[in-house]
Amino acid sequence: MIIIHSIIPFFAGILTLFIGIFVLSKGTKREVNKRFCYFAICGAIWSFRLLGGFLIPVKEYAIIWLTALSIGVIFIPITFYQFVLAVTGDYTKIKKVLRLFGYIGGLILLLLTYSGFFVKDAIKVYGGYYPVGGGLTNYFFILFFWFFFTYGTYLLYRKYRATTSPIEKNRMKFLFSGICIVIFGGVPNFLLASGVMKIYPAVYSAYLATVIYGIIIAYAIIKYHLMDIEVVIRRSTAYVIVSALMTFFFLGGMLCIERAIRKLTGIETFFICLFMAFLIAIFLVPAREWIQSWIDRIFYRRSLEREKFLERLSESISSIFSLDELFTLIVSSVKQPMGVRGVSLMLLDEKKWEYKVTFCSGINESGTRKVRIEENDGLIRYLSSEKRPLLLAELDENPSLKDQAYKIRPLFQNLQATLFVPFFRGKLIGILGLGEKSTGDLYTLEELSFLSSLGNTFSVAIEDIRLINDKAEEKVREMGNIIFTLTSAFEARDEYTFGHSSRVAMYAEKIARWLGLKEYMVEATRISAILHDIGKIHIPDNILQKPGELNDEEWEIIKRHPSNGVELMKKQPIEFPEEVYKGVRHHHERMDGTGYPDSIKGDEINIIAKIIAVVDVYEAMTSDRVYRKALSKEKVIQELRNERRYDPQVVDAFIEILEEEEKEKVEMV
Repeated sequence: MIIIHSIIPFFAGILTLFIGIFVLSKGTKREVNKRFCYFAICGAIWSFRLLGGFLIPVKEYAIIWLTALSIGVIFIPITFYQFVLAVTGDYTKIKKVLRLFGYIGGLILLLLTYSGFFVKDAIKVYGGYYPVGGGLTNYFFILFFWFFFTYGTYLLYRKYRATTSPIEKNRMKFLFSGICIVIFGGVPNFLLASGVMKIYPAVYSAYLATVIYGIIIAYAIIKYHLMDIEVVIRRSTAYVIVSALMTFFFLGGMLCIERAIRKLTGIETFFICLFMAFLIAIFLVPAREWIQSWIDRIFYRRSLEREKFLERLSESISSIFSLDELFTLIVSSVKQPMGVRGVSLMLLDEKKWEYKVTFCSGINESGTRKVRIEENDGLIRYLSSEKRPLLLAELDENPSLKDQAYKIRPLFQNLQATLFVPFFRGKLIGILGLGEKSTGDLYTLEELSFLSSLGNTFSVAIEDIRLINDKAEEKVREMGNIIFTLTSAFEARDEYTFGHSSRVAMYAEKIARWLGLKEYMVEATRISAILHDIGKIHIPDNILQKPGELNDEEWEIIKRHPSNGVELMKKQPIEFPEEVYKGVRHHHERMDGTGYPDSIKGDEINIIAKIIAVVDVYEAMTSDRVYRKALSKEKVIQELRNERRYDPQVVDAFIEILEEEEKEKVEMV
């Protein structure tokens, strides 16, 4: 029974200590992290103090343990107060004086404690010993404890009310809630220790409150980056952690039920164990499924919804080649779902190196005409360095913006915006301005994160559309320049595939000549090879550059790129030869019919697609990719010789070309 009753203080101490050390490890030089760790260590010592009282059977030794570990209880209030000062940044003179008195008071209490004036006795509670205070020392400690705790909590509440940043407001809300739970949980605990109340279940109140507080702080760190701590937890890891906790409490409950049944019925242990195994078999699998769905709903629901929305958005963007149409899509993506009143978009004019309003909706256009932001402006420098959305409310709270606030504020006013979302494509290419919500609510942390992801998606589309349109307008008669524009727009996204299409085109042209194809077919082969992956232009970066294995849904998106490439080419202001379209569409088809998108085989595949297929796989395998290192040329050539899914005539021609190149290199040396 003692072991059962010691579980709560043990778990409270371990959880508090772990969170404290974890927070410190994420910023050993940050004041707020250090102060939180000190506060957590004191809380853990407090929990272990009661744990020892339960585990030490001799009363005299238990009193010694309870007295020795009183240091944790004594310094909890002042370490908490110091942590609050670090969070609020309020180091006024009076606060520093109070901090000094706090440490002096703590040292006095410590001396009185070790002199025997604090822990007077220990009472037997549920098989363990619990400290009982007495005299003026006890009342002085209670006054000392509650003064610093309540005043510190008041400072947190004042900070919460004063902040207008939704990010900080969310963080402060959880921190304030957790501390309030600790305070309310500690009241009956102190009343019991002082002898005022003798309801012994109250011994657990503070420790249960500490467990709840620890869970709230952990949730705030994971979900809202409390104390600017970023934690990435895989979904499978979350399943394991929560399942383990559920199992822990479930088995503890079963143990209590088992003892109660045995005491009431006198049934032998074997039959009780059989009954308990039956209960576990019935409830454990549904409980596990419920836990997984609960985790997805609490931690990952919005993330999963955003991923699906961005995937659908990418598909919609793939059919848009006009900035006007794209802005209409931007407005529909943010205005109605979030209830935003006004939307504006500033784009970089690279000729003048300034940002100006290109589109707006729901705002007075007269104020937007005079908005011109030079590249070295304070707003541009801030967004370029921080790479995150900027709220109007941050101008008064962010120290790094104080010198520029008077310049940036008129921009918000002219665009009737309360939020600027940067669009990056290597550099800052645009700024999305969003006005107030029709509900008057602040933007949440989840919405800011979603808007950042949305900005990344639209940045790709804006830059691609501008590249395509600019080149098409200037050199619509020159097929080569349009091809270069399309290819570079895709390849610039990934350092691992940069130049891939050019290298494939070089070898494909050589093979076509080696096989004796007519000149127009050689040129068609070269163009097809350059454009063979153009359909990947609108595949999201999180799929295209994923370091791990693709799931079925992501693989289906990848498999669409040959047909998407042909659709994209047909929307250009020039018409390509039919053989070029076939080369692009069928370059992933295989001789045995296992390819895509049409699963054709043998002679159904045109010669251009067969050539690109061989060179494409060779170039990919001999180049570094995000998910693996390059293979040696010798190994890839050997695999091509053994592989029967490629045209053997094309493979032989390609290998001969590679061998000729090696001979030329040796001769040059």
